[in-house]
Amino acid sequence: MRCAALWVIAFTACNFSKLPPLTGGGDAGLPGDGGLPGDGSAAPDASTMGPPAGLAYARSFALYTEGIPIHANAPTVGGEPPITFTISPALPDGLALDPATGILSGTAASFAALADYTVVATNTLGSTSARVTLGVNANGVISAYNAFACARVAGGARCWGQNGFGDLGNGNNTQQNVPAQVTGLSSGVAAVATGGFHTCAIANRGAQCWGDNADGNLGNNSTTMSFTPVVVSGLTSGVQALALGFIHTCAIVNGGMQCWGSNGQGQLGNNSTTSALVPVPVQGLASGVEAIAAGADHTCAVVNGGLLCWGDNIGGELGIGSTGPTPNPLPMPVTGLSSGVTGVGAGDIHTCAIVRGAAMCWGSNTHGQLGNNSTTSSSVPVQVAGLTSGVQQIGGGETYTCALVNGGVKCWGLNSSGQLGNGGSTDSPVPVQVTGLTSGVQAIAVGFVTACALVSGGVQCWGANGAGEIGNNTTMDSAVPTPTSGLSNVTP
Repeated sequence: MRCAALWVIAFTACNFSKLPPLTGGGDAGLPGDGGLPGDGSAAPDASTMGPPAGLAYARSFALYTEGIPIHANAPTVGGEPPITFTISPALPDGLALDPATGILSGTAASFAALADYTVVATNTLGSTSARVTLGVNANGVISAYNAFACARVAGGARCWGQNGFGDLGNGNNTQQNVPAQVTGLSSGVAAVATGGFHTCAIANRGAQCWGDNADGNLGNNSTTMSFTPVVVSGLTSGVQALALGFIHTCAIVNGGMQCWGSNGQGQLGNNSTTSALVPVPVQGLASGVEAIAAGADHTCAVVNGGLLCWGDNIGGELGIGSTGPTPNPLPMPVTGLSSGVTGVGAGDIHTCAIVRGAAMCWGSNTHGQLGNNSTTSSSVPVQVAGLTSGVQQIGGGETYTCALVNGGVKCWGLNSSGQLGNGGSTDSPVPVQVTGLTSGVQAIAVGFVTACALVSGGVQCWGANGAGEIGNNTTMDSAVPTPTSGLSNVTP
């Protein structure tokens, strides 16, 4: 009888009224009695029988940062073991798929544009597949803030623009209209980050900073400014990412977070409002930190897929559903963003996040910097008009915002100096396309009123240029992207 021969693997399809009586020791094992024929065993769990089915990843959309170990992304799948897993196309360098478990893990080695990957789960009975969307952001390859900018160039660091406090790190305080070499950092630099009047770099896995130090923002247990890099106390290894506010500094260190400098609004996150001359741990963030951002006086971190913010909340920039001048010295969950967050960017008093590929913003909205076709501020996240997918990086300036979207750049908000890059000077409460940057962009940096992009190994900047922050050897503003002089070998 063919039906009896296929009992174990296909009993649900058989007509049991036509089966002959079963013989042999033990339980007869008829349907519904909890046993297999004749052996007295329990019936198999249907979820572990048959071909693979229901393959899904906890993070079907994931953005990673160069040099930061990713949190293992594990799948769920039904079917009879053993199951093997494959993925196509090939993953970005440094990431791997475990063929036995399907877990994605590793440390991304370089930038990779957002792309769809197909994971296939296979056993002897069949296969199933699932799509995951992954991208890798460059870690501090370019950075801009208050009228100056920096780039990681051939393993070294170069900066240009204002230099009144030694912001550029080249040993003097003279404005530079073209990129200048940072003293002592010609190699070993993994990332650069700019603040209000100070700058930091990850060099040989440690942190070094230079420029203004009035509140200890250089982290070297001093308040003396420095025109050249100084080592941040205690951070000689394990530094993975940097984020600088106007006069405070933060870092991801071995998966945890530490901050130093000004703390009047609780922006260091250590349950205090006392400034710190050396790094202090952010309370509760000893591990699991995936990305960080710093605004003028507030700070945010993506932690295990959720977003936390702390510090000043005068414009609702913490996203906690309220506003006010009272300092918030401890990390607080952003309303509605407890999962799915893959990136964060902070402006002066507004904040934005990438949530499953979409852009959301909150805080001050005086010039439409939240991008929701309004100028009404919001203390909770709102959807940026038109950016519901494909967002890979986002950053805020003083009162405008830019995002890297499907390889191009879009900006919104204040446009008085041409910082939206669309050739005009009219504000826009919704994203507009930056002229000429529709594809091939690998990173963006958003300063107070000047923005930059990395394109094909070169840097292009637009917006205000009164201090030479575009780096094209002039001080004329530009409403469209303009190449920065001498930077043709910047690689993400």
